[in-house]
Amino acid sequence: MRKWLFGLLLITTLLPLLAWLSLPWTGQYLLREWLLEQGFSAPALTFSHPSWQAFEIDHIAVSRQQDGQTLSLEAQNIQLSFDPMALLRGQLKELRVDKVHLALEGTATGQTTETTDGHFDLSTLQLGQLFRFAPSNRLVVAQLQLDVRLDKQQHWSARGNIDLEPELLQTRLALQYQQQPLGYFDATLDPDFQLSLVLSHNQAVVTQGQYRLEPGAKQWLVEAHQSLNLNAAKTWAPLTGLTLPADIQPLSGELDLDTRVRLPVQLPLQPDALLQTLELDYRLKGQLHHAEHESFTAATLHLDTQGTLNQLQLKSRFNDTRLQIQQPLDYPLSPELQLNGSLDLNLSNLSSSFDGVIASAQLPAPLNLKANVDLSKPHGRINFNLPAFSLQQAMSLYAPLLPASFKPLQIQSGSTEVSGWLAINYQDWHLKASPRLSDLSLSWDETTQVQGVSLTTDLELNQSLNLTGQGSLDVQQTDSGIRIYGPRVDFKLNGQLPEEIQLSLSPFSLSVLDGIIALPALTFNPLHPTIDTRVAVAALDLQDILALYPQEGLYGSGMLGGELPIRIDGDRVEINNGQLLSSAEGGVIRYQPTPEIALMGQQNPGVKMALNALTDLKFELLDLGFDYQPDGDAFFRARLKGYNPDWQQGRPIDLNLNIEENLLDLWRTLQLSNQVTDTIDRRFQR
Repeated sequence: MRKWLFGLLLITTLLPLLAWLSLPWTGQYLLREWLLEQGFSAPALTFSHPSWQAFEIDHIAVSRQQDGQTLSLEAQNIQLSFDPMALLRGQLKELRVDKVHLALEGTATGQTTETTDGHFDLSTLQLGQLFRFAPSNRLVVAQLQLDVRLDKQQHWSARGNIDLEPELLQTRLALQYQQQPLGYFDATLDPDFQLSLVLSHNQAVVTQGQYRLEPGAKQWLVEAHQSLNLNAAKTWAPLTGLTLPADIQPLSGELDLDTRVRLPVQLPLQPDALLQTLELDYRLKGQLHHAEHESFTAATLHLDTQGTLNQLQLKSRFNDTRLQIQQPLDYPLSPELQLNGSLDLNLSNLSSSFDGVIASAQLPAPLNLKANVDLSKPHGRINFNLPAFSLQQAMSLYAPLLPASFKPLQIQSGSTEVSGWLAINYQDWHLKASPRLSDLSLSWDETTQVQGVSLTTDLELNQSLNLTGQGSLDVQQTDSGIRIYGPRVDFKLNGQLPEEIQLSLSPFSLSVLDGIIALPALTFNPLHPTIDTRVAVAALDLQDILALYPQEGLYGSGMLGGELPIRIDGDRVEINNGQLLSSAEGGVIRYQPTPEIALMGQQNPGVKMALNALTDLKFELLDLGFDYQPDGDAFFRARLKGYNPDWQQGRPIDLNLNIEENLLDLWRTLQLSNQVTDTIDRRFQR
């Protein structure tokens, strides 16, 4: 009995010792069997004998194949540090791994997993237990190496470390692609689910983000603040084999995105259903710079927009979004546009609406926009309105843009406004604009004044550049050496830009020198006008006509009328065989010659007879022929029939006179002297 008790005591004493001595083999066997159950093949394990404070695995290597890809894991010098008493409670002090190498090789699969109509239950993740499931108070991977080789051409790798404590997980990895350094990836995570990610390259941050997760019974909330450095991203992206679009190459700057996303606990797996359940608040701010372009030296976009996404309805608001353009030195303006407005987008059918205002120091008034567009086809309509603004202020604003030939133009008063819409239908578009001009007064080089101009017009243009339009023009008066009243004319436009345009004018009349000049309906190309017509003249006062001719001592009265055949070709004006006839009442011409002309009469009997007859000629017929050449030369042929009661007892007179004058020179003289306008002003004041 005593021997039996002694043997039992010996076995009880030696059994833990034998278990401790066999631990490397039993642990190796149990771990190998577990790895085989997980699908890993041919696991290789090497253990060391444990101590009372540590347990070591010298080496472990496993691999797994699936879908043509091989996943390999190799770790060396795995050390578990523990306190014997704490170990009995399942607590480890530290788990340290000197080296871990994880490799994935194979062919990138092109197969996609079919989405089902099911849901994923987020509550099963039990993220609150993540840090509690840590195998020790501290987990350290001193050297971690990740390698991904796909298609024998792409080689991604990362080298770094992992440090997991009860209050913080942190890692730092050096990234490589095709053995070229990509920079560093840093990440931290705490038990409150606050995650920080940073990607840097050449000591510059490419992108970084701070995230917070708040699980709930019905919804999970994800808050994120992310930023992107476009300068660093453009340098970093090509190292990964990515080819950026050409439009991005000239851009630089930074973008900040703040988001709040609410996810249902029962998360749909179908993309459409997932978008339907998302609730998103966002704000996007940033500053983008565009490098030199063929049309400007630089451009800067200050972006500030915020909005929500709920049940596939995206609502965005633009807050003081500004675009600044720096022009070349030979261009006098640097435009700056400011956008304020709201955009609504329905993601289910891609219908959108916009209501906003574009303001700029380079715009004479804020431009109002309202749009409804279906982006899927696309088709829709954009309404625009530029409210009434002062033309005088607009002239001072745009004066640097006008060519030097417009320098004599001065605007004293007037306003204009523009409204219209742009209709889009797939590949077609149709533009309608309705400019309005009111009470315009202007001058040209202080020699020509135009007052009371009003313009009403409706223009339409389509994708084929077919232009149609109609409107009316009303001019009160024009002073340019001669005062002209009118015209009031209706017009129509029709044709194809840029050359084949026809302008049709309704019949209209002008009031000149108390007479009427009437023009028939006209149709011509306003860009290259060619006009051949007859102008009717009525009730012209001979006294006013002679006042234009600076001949001392000459007076006449009587009414004239007739026709002037006019031909216009570009800037060339020509009149051939124009004729003005006196009315049935006739008239009178009196001429008191200057001493110089009287001396000529004494030396020439024919001139003397004509001068004597014209001292008080009462005519019954004045037939005035008129020719005008494009260079300004005019030829007048006058036939006078009548009598002078003080000459040869009222003998009948039939007199022919020829006069040659350059009307352009005469006009310039009148413009400079203002004599005619002043005379007419005094007469009308009486």
